[in-house]
Amino acid sequence: MTPTDTDQRMSGLVVVVTGAGTEKGIGNGQATAITLARHGAAVVCVDKIGERAESVAQSIRKDGGSAVSVEADVTSIPDTERIAADALSNFGQVDGLVNVAGVVSKLGLRARIPGGPLAELENLDMDDWDFVYRVNVTGAMLCIRALGPALRKNGGAIVNVGTTMASLWYGGGGSIAYSTSKAALEGLTLTIAGAFGPSRVRANLLVIGQVRAPHIDAAAERMGEAGEKMLETRRVSGLLQTDGTPWDVANTALYLTSPDSSWITAQTIFVDAGASHTMR
Repeated sequence: MTPTDTDQRMSGLVVVVTGAGTEKGIGNGQATAITLARHGAAVVCVDKIGERAESVAQSIRKDGGSAVSVEADVTSIPDTERIAADALSNFGQVDGLVNVAGVVSKLGLRARIPGGPLAELENLDMDDWDFVYRVNVTGAMLCIRALGPALRKNGGAIVNVGTTMASLWYGGGGSIAYSTSKAALEGLTLTIAGAFGPSRVRANLLVIGQVRAPHIDAAAERMGEAGEKMLETRRVSGLLQTDGTPWDVANTALYLTSPDSSWITAQTIFVDAGASHTMR
């Protein structure tokens, strides 16, 4: 369900969203950028593929919102510094950062080593391991470091996006590199919350459960009949037994970056229809 509430709770605030682009459909980053803009924020849409970032920024501007795009690799120090510079040159301030950018592996979702986590461990490609950690953990850290001075100037909010795969056993669907890298975000979030707290900057971890995002649908399509079974298993894993959508993620990111959550920091917020309890 797309957002329909258009209150201006984010008016006057500037938020950077990484991983804002989507190849097809509406992903978590794109939904977050659009939702923040519809609630009054000026949004800096960041993606490694510039055309995707600009497409989101254009859709926001067409809808009457304010947005710019930045083509950047979050694992690059010069690129993350340029994100900060572009945000400040366009809007003069930064009040929020949502770290959505992340990868499962160089091969993509459901295209990894067959045989599950044990086979993955025994045949682990260290280049892939390093790549996943660099994007998911180092990328988030570098963005926080680059945007930190601007955030600390006026206070604000940081939202790191994690996954229930970091704390739940998914059997053969797990990924060692992805799960452990996303688990590391909890430590990063807590440390940043403590370090930035005196400057009135909040940091929280938004943990995504079985959300039906475009990359999930693409993986299911490649899997054929097994993919349909996978989608049904995901749907019924939560207490609500409905599919989550990127808009559910976006609405939670909106809350965590808005003044509505001004006294919430160092928390792990699950957006999973209760699956984190049913799957333990």
